[in-house]
Parts: sequence; C-alpha cells; structure tokens
Amino acid sequence: MQTVMHISEGNSPAVRTSSPNLSRVAFVLLAAFFCIGKALSAQPASPQIAYFNHAYAVIDAETAAAIEHSDYLKTFGVFSIRTTHADGGATWTGRYLNGRQTYLELFGPTDFQDARPGATGLALTPDRVGGIEIFAARLVQAGIANPDKEERTRQFGDDQVPWFKYLSLHGDGETLSIWAMEYVPSYFADPRSEKRPAEFPGDVSRTRYNSNDYFQHRSRDVSSVDVATTAHDIAMARSMFVAAGFK
Repeated sequence: MQTVMHISEGNSPAVRTSSPNLSRVAFVLLAAFFCIGKALSAQPASPQIAYFNHAYAVIDAETAAAIEHSDYLKTFGVFSIRTTHADGGATWTGRYLNGRQTYLELFGPTDFQDARPGATGLALTPDRVGGIEIFAARLVQAGIANPDKEERTRQFGDDQVPWFKYLSLHGDGETLSIWAMEYVPSYFADPRSEKRPAEFPGDVSRTRYNSNDYFQHRSRDVSSVDVATTAHDIAMARSMFVAAGFK
C-alpha cells in the first residue's frame, strides 16, 4: 500500500494523535510517495535504495509519562521501554512502538544527553549490503562533498559490537535530524542480537532487524509521520530523500 510522506514548514514540531492520552504527541506519515510542502524540485535518483526505518521525537515529561503508562499502546502495538548502551559510553532510554519494518522512538527531556523537547529525527535504511555506499556516492554527485560517515557500536555485556554504518549531511538540523544507516552483517550473526537468519544474499533489511511480534497486535507498521520543521531542515531532508530515491 502506498503511503505519503509530508514534512511541512512550521514554528515548532508538534506531536499529535487521536488518542486523548497522547494529545501532544506528533506523528503521522512516511513511505513511498514523498512531498515536502510541494513536490521534489530535484529528480530522484533511481532505483530507490533506502527506505523509512524509524522516526523519533523528544517530548515533554508529562507526555512521556502518559505514553509509558498507556495500557492502550501495549495492546495496540509492539510497545516497549528500553535503555540502550552504545558507542563506548552513550546511553539513551526510549519508548518504542515497533512494526514489521518501521518503528517510532519517543524520548522524554532527560532520556539522553542534551535532549530538547520538540526535536525530531528520521532514519532511512538500505535493505541490502552496500546501499549506504551508493547513497553516499549520490550525495557527492549532487554536489554534497564528503558527507559525514561513521560506524556505530552497541554494547553487549563488556563488548562493543559493530551495529550500523551511519551517513549524514554536515551541520545540525534546527529541529529535524535526518540520516541514513545500514546494519552491519556481523551484528545479525551475533546471537546476542537475537535477529533472524538472512532471507537473501546481503540481507540487512528492516524486516530482518525487527521482530515478528506485530502478528499478536493490531498495528503492523508505522505508515505515517507528520513533522513540522524549518525551511533549513526541509532543504536538508530533501537532499537525503532525493539521494535515497524517493519519488
């Protein structure tokens, strides 16, 4: 099913849902058709090599507590609260609503260092090994020299295990961060990751990374996320989506 991605210009990123307990939470939208206020001005690269992985938002403490204690979310989707240790010392605690291929990550104002209520983020992911190199090459071809690249690790016990490759543009977004990430094959091979076997050669897909627990709940995937941000951040997002191949 085709879904629509929309990022609009606004004074601040709002967060809303129809649930009365989550009235401040902003999120709805993302997928195969892309529109930022108006259609993409640049021709998207072909074929599409990266897809929506997840979105995050930093929300106020009251809303974070309402989400954390929501009985509805625990039955509606694969909902969890967990703390992640990564990159040799980084730590964050999130509220997660997971689907088959996508998920939402919601933070309170004290859940990671320098968290700012109103901040949002979007991650794009190739489903095959090597996609992030193609992504980086397309950015360079579009005139964006030397995009930022690094490899993130995740902590299992005393071990720092390679987790995913990370790609982003230079500079920080004003309210919206956007990046590409490609899971490292060895992460799936580590039994501590509890991930499924590959379904095809070079499989580092979102479906392989996420669990099948959604079968037991009403929601299958995040199909929509609505983000209000600045013109500066919209321009950064447009460059990333064009390189990914969104149409």
